[in-house]
Amino acid sequence: MFKEMDSRFMHWVLRALLGWRPTPLEGIPVHQIHGRRDLLIPARRVEADEYIPGGGHMINVTHAGEVNTFLRNTTRGLFKQ
Repeated sequence: MFKEMDSRFMHWVLRALLGWRPTPLEGIPVHQIHGRRDLLIPARRVEADEYIPGGGHMINVTHAGEVNTFLRNTTRGLFKQ
């Protein structure tokens, strides 16, 4: 993917991602999980609620158990059963 992408566009995308701040919606919490070893978006540039040790950019694939636990914990009580 990176070999085929225009480097100027990739630079713009990464800067836009790192500068993005979500607009909070009343009553809807925003949580972030991030891999400690993410080489595309380094953890030191992110203010996450939780960091996954050893996790890279694709933590939803490589660390699915940890991501699911995070989702379960942060959404507990938000949905009627």
